[in-house]
Amino acid sequence: MEKSMEIAGIIMASGFSSRMGEDKLLMEIGGVPIVQRVMFAALQSKLSKTVIVCRRHEVSKLAESIGIEAVRNESAHKGQSESIRAGIRALEEYKFDGHMFIQADMPFLKSGIIDMLVQKSIENPTSIIVPTYGGRRKSPVVFPKDLKEELLNLQGDSGGRVVIKRHSERVVLLEVGCSLCGRDVDTMNDYIELQRMENDINV
Repeated sequence: MEKSMEIAGIIMASGFSSRMGEDKLLMEIGGVPIVQRVMFAALQSKLSKTVIVCRRHEVSKLAESIGIEAVRNESAHKGQSESIRAGIRALEEYKFDGHMFIQADMPFLKSGIIDMLVQKSIENPTSIIVPTYGGRRKSPVVFPKDLKEELLNLQGDSGGRVVIKRHSERVVLLEVGCSLCGRDVDTMNDYIELQRMENDINV
């Protein structure tokens, strides 16, 4: 059973970095663009396939240079639901058992955390798998295949939280034990702080 379950990764990289003032995904930590650090974590994991949904040509080029399929989101201005829809549709022909949605602005996300979530999904194939970092719910989140239509029907800036709330009884939490790994970059202060922490963990 375990060998037959396949989880696909969808990296969400269509945001506008409104609080940053510039495209945070292309800013570097440890000499590597934030978004590419996330791509490497996904590539080195047990995900069966990974795509990245993005609106910037520069992000597409980074993805393609390391073998990740880039899905251009021309409707990013319509909200997060467009990214979710674009990612799922790009993977429809493969009939995956679940979709893992990964924020593109988590520079310390590890492939090992992704693997823990994949394994938890294999053990709980009808559950929504949500990681916690020091008790805080964050990304990536795995949705089972039977919730695909609900995800496709989201509108505007409604994200996966809507589906999680609707099916709260199906949520399985997984504490991953690394608070720093769950940190994302929203502001310049976040970026400066995480740059300073770069040498404190093994990524």
